[in-house]
Order: sequence, then C-alpha cells, then structure tokens
Amino acid sequence: MFEGVVYAILAGCCFTAGAGLFAEVSRRGLPFIPFLSIGAMIGLVISLIAMVDWHAASSESRIGELALWIIPGAVGNVAGHLAMSRAMASGRAPVAWAIGQGGQALTFASTVLIWNEKTGFLSWIGLLIILAGVTLLAKNKAESPKGPAVRGWVLWSLAAMTCYGVNQTLMSVPSHWTGWNDAAHLRLPITLGVVGLTGFAFYGRIEMRAIRSILSWALPYGLVICGCFELVYLSLDRLSAAGCAAIGWPLACSTGILGYAVWEHIVQHHQITRAEMIGIMTVVAGICAMAVRK
Repeated sequence: MFEGVVYAILAGCCFTAGAGLFAEVSRRGLPFIPFLSIGAMIGLVISLIAMVDWHAASSESRIGELALWIIPGAVGNVAGHLAMSRAMASGRAPVAWAIGQGGQALTFASTVLIWNEKTGFLSWIGLLIILAGVTLLAKNKAESPKGPAVRGWVLWSLAAMTCYGVNQTLMSVPSHWTGWNDAAHLRLPITLGVVGLTGFAFYGRIEMRAIRSILSWALPYGLVICGCFELVYLSLDRLSAAGCAAIGWPLACSTGILGYAVWEHIVQHHQITRAEMIGIMTVVAGICAMAVRK
C-alpha cells in the first residue's frame, strides 16, 4: 500500500506541472487543442519507446477489454481538459482547478458502490466536505459583479469536474480485475493515443504556425502527461491490491490542488483571496478525509 501512496503523491506533482502548463497556454491565448494533442502524441512516443514491455504485450489476452474502458475514459479526460481550459481562461485558475478536481467525489462514490470497497464514517464526511468546498468556490465567483461571464466560468469548472469524475472512474476499472496486472504497460499508450487523436479529430487541420506557437509548451507537457498517467496506473494497481483503490485519485488530486495553488501564489505572484483559499483548503480537507479508512 505504501508504494501506491507514494505513486499517487508523485502523480499529484505531475498534476501540478500539467495545471501550470494548462494555465499558461490558456492565458496566452494559444490554441489549446493542438497543445493537448501534440503533447499527448509526444508522450505516446515516449511510452512506446521507454515503457511498453513488448514481450509481455504479445501475450496480453485482455487488450480488447482494456481498450473498452480506457478509450472512453481518455475521451472523458479530453472533454474535462477542454472545459478546464475555458474556465482557466475566463476565471481564476487555482479556483477553477480546485473545482474541477472535486470530481473526486464522483470517482470515490463510484469506486465504493461498484466494487464494495470498505469505507468509514470520515470518508463519507469527506465527500460532503468536498461538495461544500466546491459550492463555496462556485458561490464566491458567481456573486462577483462580473455577472454572466463569471457564471459561464463556474459552469465550465463544474463541467470539468463531471468529466474528470467519469474519466477517472472508467480508467480505474482494469485495476479491479482479479488476477490481472498490466505487465506490458499497455494502458499508457492507449490512453495517450486516444487523447491525442481525439484532440486532432475535434480541432481538424492544424496550421504549421499554430504548431510552432505551442511546440515549446507541448514538449514538456508530453513528458508530464506520460509520467502522470503511468504513476496513476501504478498507484491504482498497488492500492487496489490492498483493497483501497478509492484513495488513489483523491491523494493525487489533493497534492495537485495544493501544489498548483502554491505555484500560482509564490512563483507566478497571482493573488488568491482569503475566501478562495478557504474554499481550496476545504476541498483539499475533504479529499484527505475521504482517503481515511475509518
């Protein structure tokens, strides 16, 4: 179990880096879909060269079933990223990120209800705290004098929250298969390939000028997204074996929320209001409480 926890925290560090790249691309008005797709394809190449065990892949008997869950999960991931990019471009990025990661509530509830993982009183209290924190953040922004524009910002954040919850639930399914392990590391290239191709299909033809404008951002994102998904899958596998996969995504995302809030405040020097910080810390506290098994 300890390994799973460490992998989840490291994945959260990758979430922080990914959120920082998302925000910068959105703030600069760069084409987000090409950034996402090219970064995913760079990550795909890395995974095919450095991470896939081709000998084990040749004997993998459940690749079709694997794709059945991972592909729609990856599409949900793209949808969540699109909604998040809109929220980050029109609102305060750390708050948008915290609301989006509130999708943990859906992931946690699904994991418990579908796979009957044992939970305690604090876990369900944590679920309610997350929802309260998301409501606090959304209410704080909705009451801003900017009116309709801010309401749109909140809706994009909530849409990202829903997409991330569905995406994470679907991607968690293979980790619960009895007696199966991803010895070939095939989930990673399937995920990255679908993310990249979905983005290209959505955006259509990408001009060379657009590619040049985002390449310096897509290259580091390719490394980040590759490491992120690999660490998440490793964490889910280890935690599922211990009967507590429900805490994998919450640990990763709470680390990512805190890391990104610190990055925005200290490194980017963007001010976070007291009300926003209370909302962010409420979401993080809820996620931590949800991970407690008592």
